[in-house]
Amino acid sequence: MRRRRKARELAVKILYQSDITKEDPIEIFGPFWAYKSYPEDIRLFAERLVTGTVENIETIDSLIKGCSEHWHLDRIGIVERNILRIAVNEFLSMDDIPTSVTIDEAIEIARKFGTDYSAAFVNGVLDKIRKEIEKENLIDKDKDSLSRIT
Repeated sequence: MRRRRKARELAVKILYQSDITKEDPIEIFGPFWAYKSYPEDIRLFAERLVTGTVENIETIDSLIKGCSEHWHLDRIGIVERNILRIAVNEFLSMDDIPTSVTIDEAIEIARKFGTDYSAAFVNGVLDKIRKEIEKENLIDKDKDSLSRIT
């Protein structure tokens, strides 16, 4: 398994645990990493994903709400909601990751952890969010990589 995908899966697990326990995701890091040891690069990328998602949660959730027709955020499954949150965080703040890679990774994680319909749902919502972000000039779609336009 690729290292960044493993980190993304771990980030989903941390955010899932936070949703279930109502604990601050950052406070989960210590006990989570104590349970099983992971290479430093995987751990650091997972923490970067979680931290960025938490820091930008209002913007992220607003984009998800606006692009998931007929679905309130509370009605989206916990797994799918956190996969979407992590992917949108990547769209907004990680200019070294092409949007197509982010979407592909999210789909694969949804296939692994979600239901039979999760991958299609995640793909549809992320594609709408990507288009919305491009329309608002928050990413440079010509490069197929994220770059904040300031």
